[in-house]
Amino acid sequence: MSLETPFESFTLPNSSGYGCLMSPNRQIGIPVPLVEYKCRLGFYCPNTDLNKEETLPVICPPTPDCGRTRLLGGVCNVTQGLYEPQVCPAGYYCPDYKQKIKCPAGSFCITGSIEPKPCHALASCPEGTVSQTFYGGILLFALLDVLILISYLILKAKEIKLRNGSITATISSALNVLRFFKPKQKVNVAKSTAEGREDEVVVEDEVLVGEETSVDLLVDAFTRGLQNHKLSIGFKFQDLEFTLKNGIQILSGVTGEIGAGKMTAIMGPSGAGKTTFMNVLMGKVNRSSGKLFVNNVETEMHKFKKIIGFVAQEDILIQELTVRENILHSAKVRLPRSWTLKQKEEYVDNIIEALGLTAVAHNRIGDETSRGISGGQRKRVNIALELAGIPVAIFLDEPTSGLDSTAALQVASILRNLTNLGITIVSVIHQPRIEIFELFTDVLMIAPGGETAYLGPVSEAKAYFQRLGFEVQSISTSFSTIFVDVDADSIQFTESGNPADIMMDILSGKGKNPTRATVTSADLVKEWKNTSPMVDLDPTSADEEFIKIASSLTKERGATTLTQTYLCLMRSFSQQYATISGLYLELFVGTFAGVLMGLAAFNVKELYRGLLIWPYTQLSSTPISYTPALVALLMGITSALASAPSGVKVFGEEKLIFWRESAAGHSRFAYYMGKTLSTLPRIALSALHFSSMFYYLSQPVFGFAVLYGVIFMKFFGVYGLSSVISMVVARANGPLLAVVFSLFAAVFCGYGPTIRQAKSWNILFLWEISFNKWAAEILCKCSKYIRPYDLIYSTDITVGQYGYTINRNGVNFAVGFSIGVLLRVIAFVLLVFMNKSKQR
Repeated sequence: MSLETPFESFTLPNSSGYGCLMSPNRQIGIPVPLVEYKCRLGFYCPNTDLNKEETLPVICPPTPDCGRTRLLGGVCNVTQGLYEPQVCPAGYYCPDYKQKIKCPAGSFCITGSIEPKPCHALASCPEGTVSQTFYGGILLFALLDVLILISYLILKAKEIKLRNGSITATISSALNVLRFFKPKQKVNVAKSTAEGREDEVVVEDEVLVGEETSVDLLVDAFTRGLQNHKLSIGFKFQDLEFTLKNGIQILSGVTGEIGAGKMTAIMGPSGAGKTTFMNVLMGKVNRSSGKLFVNNVETEMHKFKKIIGFVAQEDILIQELTVRENILHSAKVRLPRSWTLKQKEEYVDNIIEALGLTAVAHNRIGDETSRGISGGQRKRVNIALELAGIPVAIFLDEPTSGLDSTAALQVASILRNLTNLGITIVSVIHQPRIEIFELFTDVLMIAPGGETAYLGPVSEAKAYFQRLGFEVQSISTSFSTIFVDVDADSIQFTESGNPADIMMDILSGKGKNPTRATVTSADLVKEWKNTSPMVDLDPTSADEEFIKIASSLTKERGATTLTQTYLCLMRSFSQQYATISGLYLELFVGTFAGVLMGLAAFNVKELYRGLLIWPYTQLSSTPISYTPALVALLMGITSALASAPSGVKVFGEEKLIFWRESAAGHSRFAYYMGKTLSTLPRIALSALHFSSMFYYLSQPVFGFAVLYGVIFMKFFGVYGLSSVISMVVARANGPLLAVVFSLFAAVFCGYGPTIRQAKSWNILFLWEISFNKWAAEILCKCSKYIRPYDLIYSTDITVGQYGYTINRNGVNFAVGFSIGVLLRVIAFVLLVFMNKSKQR
């Protein structure tokens, strides 16, 4: 029998063990055990005849060149003997041990194939292909990107049209602003005469006639929203005290009342406890002692938070949304469920017109870097958010701070107009100009130490301090008589000056009082206690009917949790539309990460090679079993870098929004679910871009759907972990820490340290709680990269090397996604239970 080799021809004896290249005529080949004489599936033995013993498979010693090639992980160019089995090579399939057929076009054949695998319809597979070049993912994400861009352009055109349409309303809106001054008062404050008597305090209203006032637009809605009840709310408080944990007392025995339907100012020097008093009154912080009465009924304010509004000092608005979108969302969430969508929209439009915001209704709020509306307009939008809930009272913390004098006067005029609707207005105010001060009905002055120095009508405040001996300086053209000389310690009232400024200085102990050498803030508090009328707390005057009606209104207010979830979802989509550049940047990063990963595996036709199955193990080249695991690790790293910063921004930049809405009675769960659900399309798109580019370039042997599912799971987990991070760290530190922790999760995929090592160290739980471990088990170890080679490689050895469990893809997906869900549950718990005081 002759043997054709690259070297020469030989004549072989008729017995087994001959035909090896090293020495064809010597019996140096090791016969394959009898049970395995037959060439196994996935192997090619063209010269074997099962009926002839001398042709049965043998294992031949390799030539030096072949041995070196195998040690370096390569495959020898030729078999080392006439009867030595060879693995069916890549690009071919071997239906039996006698046939080796080139893979036909439209199919691909990995090493050890016994039949060709058909290519996907959206893949390219020329003849002899080892793996398919799948471009379907690229076509899909390109199509989706174009559709998103077209949709964006259509919506943008509509937005521009709406905004341009709003410009035509600028003149009428400006006229509305002028109407804000309807209740403007001329106040002639009582003054001492030479004869020692006092002139009467006269308050005159200048009324604009012939036109509907701005608040009249809201009367019908308020009537319907309050179920035709004429509700007004007043507050009485007795000996309110608040002491910090370190023993410092902020409020001390504050007693008084805030009249229903009135506009009350809370004033005092810095650090006197103005904002603390408001927070205690509203129940945002627990008072140390004292009693609170609502319409003469002892109760707590938080029971009525759905019909009481609060405007914080900061402008807490969603900057990506327009003025109307912000207000409309508040209205849809807070108005009675019986109202139709049309009624809610009409009410919102009336609010916008009443507050002089028509011209900017479709303008975005904006921020420091993107142009938006003005500071005064922002403050009016904040007020509008509370009006959207048809409140019976609105509390405001320094609504005019940071505004110019004109804008501040507009805001104050709006607030005074709202009292015509029966709304009780309570506002902390700091050094108001005289026109603003005179718009208030009453004023509560808090002296340093958190005690009451005056509580009563604004029109009588100046006269009260005059009765205490503080002088009024005569009008003079002298510069020094008109302005205050602080250094001379001669602060006093002037006939044309701002009494609010002087009274603030008096509270600070700087007033000029000829009757006393010094008048401290403690003296002022003592004088008030001696002269102030007692607060009527007669239980027989309790308005129990109001409590019943208010409780009924509270129950009927607000959309259902499911509806609020939908509203928050749609609002989040609107935010993403407004920041579409951020979405495309995230998609670009995902695409770029996929390209980098794909290029790392480019032209590497097969990423896995194990030890050949017994009894052919001696023919094996050095295994390349680490590559799939390394791919899993690198995918975890790139997923972290591509998605962690975006995941932090979901909640990290909206904590103030959540706190404000939670305090107003919005559903915390609905807010969180709406935001979370809105991230799923974003995650899906990013994962699609990543996996499409990686799959196209690396051409793995498994299906695209499996890779996409794994990448989606990784992105889903990273977003969940980033949400947890965003709840516990400062906004500026969130992106960096989210990336760091996501990298830790990537390392715990099982590549190194392996699961076997983790078990020996008794820290396996760190791997078990990492979504990357479960993704890696699907992708690289036990199923998709390795299991296709079961016919030719000892895949169980590879599995045992890393410690993974085989054949449980369903469990892997279920656990991996469950970890992502669990991370979101943890984030929600942290969101709700951290900073609870800010949600009251």
